[in-house]
Amino acid sequence: MIDKEYWEARKYQILRECNLLEYIDGEAYLAGLKLGLHEKYKVVNKHLADGINTSLTFKDGRVSRVSTPKTDFQEESFIADALSQDGYIPILQLLKEVNQVCQFTADFKHLSPKNVKMKPKEETLMAGILAKGCNIGLGKLASISAGIQEHTLHNTVNWFFSLENIRKANNRIVDAIHNLKLSSAYLKDPEVLHSSSDGRKVNVDVDCLHANHSYKYFGKDKGVTIYTFIDEKQSLFHNSVFSASDREAPYVIDGLLQNEVTDLRQVHSTDTHGYTEQIFAVSHFLGIAFAPRLA
Repeated sequence: MIDKEYWEARKYQILRECNLLEYIDGEAYLAGLKLGLHEKYKVVNKHLADGINTSLTFKDGRVSRVSTPKTDFQEESFIADALSQDGYIPILQLLKEVNQVCQFTADFKHLSPKNVKMKPKEETLMAGILAKGCNIGLGKLASISAGIQEHTLHNTVNWFFSLENIRKANNRIVDAIHNLKLSSAYLKDPEVLHSSSDGRKVNVDVDCLHANHSYKYFGKDKGVTIYTFIDEKQSLFHNSVFSASDREAPYVIDGLLQNEVTDLRQVHSTDTHGYTEQIFAVSHFLGIAFAPRLA
């Protein structure tokens, strides 16, 4: 993507500005990676020969099978259990309490500079978040809510719910979560932050540029994939929506670039739909250990 002559003349400057100077000698760096990979193979093979690795087996001596070992912790032990005895909190109550702490609704600003003083009520913003986030629909939510006018709700969403505003509000919440000591209490390794991403197929009943057919998930209907990123601190730091027929892998790097973790080493996992060899390379340059679940 960079002209060869331009690259040769400015290679050092480009790599320095991108904080990639350690890769300036590509052949030497690849040789080091190859040596490290060889040593890992030796360890894996020794564990297999000594019977230590029971998760890797071979059928007929050739076809490998990897079984996922059972977790050594209780999967139900998460932050939600520490907040409520039954594990359930009304979502509207949750939104209001989070807003009291970090004021994320302050990021919902009017798209027009002339209307900077125009500000909808908190209840209207919450209604818009619930309608969009839970896929209820503005009209239906207004009809089942007391004191919420449908035209006011539509106007609020159209003028205040820009992608930039939503991302700013979400980043404010993520920052607040990461600054809480409680969010670090459930880290398996205090020096490592493990994150993962996965897609959820959602049926779409109206005309949508992203929607596409997928008989496996929607039959004769159309739908989209909502691709969500979450980390061990239970912060949803990024999500994107794309066609249900698209592979998830091209969207992995977009999400990883949204998570600005400066004090912890990051490890990210996906399923096989989120993995390509290129993702391994790019995540390595970003200083992120890519660990897809390939079983």
